[in-house]
This record gives sequence, structure tokens and C-alpha cells, in this order.
Amino acid sequence: MNNYSVYLTESFEEEFRNIIFYIHSILKEPIISQKIYIKILNHLYSLNTFPERYPRIENLKNLNIRKLHIDNYIVIYEIANNSKEIFVLHIFHYNQNYFNIL
Repeated sequence: MNNYSVYLTESFEEEFRNIIFYIHSILKEPIISQKIYIKILNHLYSLNTFPERYPRIENLKNLNIRKLHIDNYIVIYEIANNSKEIFVLHIFHYNQNYFNIL
């Protein structure tokens, strides 16, 4: 099987840390933050097999950028098919307008 390599970008890592910190420290929900942390990472690393299973972002048709919904979050990632790499770009709460950042 031709698996892809999954890479987390610095911007994703910072956004992800902020989300987990908020849930853990501000909302005072350490158990929930741990469950969300594990769930999101499991979904991301499952992208190494058939990463095209999630929809493309329509406004960016020229790029292979897709979105993955995980509970209340949207993860944006790019597929580089020729090098078999996936770059996880951003994570947003579903209420955020992520098009302004992209």
C-alpha cells in the first residue's frame, strides 16, 4: 500500500495547542481536552491512507486542499500526491470563518 506521510505545520500546531489549552485550562475540562487531543490526532494520522476521502475546498479548486470535520472542529490539509505527503495547515472551530485566513 502506498501510504502518505503526514506533517503538522507550525501554524496548525499553534492553533491546536491553543484549542487544547482553552478546553483544559479555561473551561476546566482536562479529561475532555485529552479525549479531543487524541481523537484529532488519530483522525489526522489516518489520512496517510486514502487522504482524498474528505471534500476539497471549493474556493481553492486549483489546489488539492481539503477539509476534515472532527466534532466541532475543521482541519484544513493539503495533499501533495507526487511526493505522497500531507501537510496539515490549520484547525478551526466550526463557527470561525476560515476563508479569511486561507
